[in-house]
Amino acid sequence: MEEIKQKGFLYLIGSLLLMILSVILFRYLWVPLLLVLFIYNKKIDSDKNEKKKVLIIGFIIFFISFLSFIFVPSNPVRPEKINISCKSYNMDINSIQAIDIEVFPDDANINNLEYISADKSIIKINKEDGKIIVKSFKEGKSDLYITDSESGVKSNVITVRVIDKRAQAFKKKKQKLKKNSNKITYVYISRTGSKYHSNKYCSHMRKPNKVDIKKAKSTGYTPCKKCY
Repeated sequence: MEEIKQKGFLYLIGSLLLMILSVILFRYLWVPLLLVLFIYNKKIDSDKNEKKKVLIIGFIIFFISFLSFIFVPSNPVRPEKINISCKSYNMDINSIQAIDIEVFPDDANINNLEYISADKSIIKINKEDGKIIVKSFKEGKSDLYITDSESGVKSNVITVRVIDKRAQAFKKKKQKLKKNSNKITYVYISRTGSKYHSNKYCSHMRKPNKVDIKKAKSTGYTPCKKCY
């Protein structure tokens, strides 16, 4: 009788160790091991109290194994390829943009990916729902890429250019005004009239002279009410 108890106890300890090992290595293997424990409990020649103890211990093992099964993470699938969907990107200063990324295989774990910005004073990167969230701070350009330190996989590198679109538009407008101010405007004047015209056929002029408007004004000519 004592020998049976000892064997049963050793069997329980062995089963417990096998279950813990199986949870770590094979997440579903503890289920058949638990069934073996209950089958053994039915076959052993022992009194009801001993069988009851084995059942209680079995349920404890089951509960611990089940919790381990839930909370012990399985080996995650690591990315084999990471691709940023564009080669370069232009964005306005002090703005936020989302850039799509693709990870292969689709079920790969992306929680531990590193998002790298070459110059954090120009742009900073966050991650959200499989996208790169880029925030810009000042004009310039910075490369960005993604790495998985566990698998060693690195994405393609893209260049983000940050410009102050408002300042650029103002600069272009100023240049255009300066260009227009330097542009010579020509008008037409007749030998006998006192008006300058934008249309050389206005007022039935014959062989009008084409002159700079500034010169026409300086010599006393005034605009024609018909063509101006």
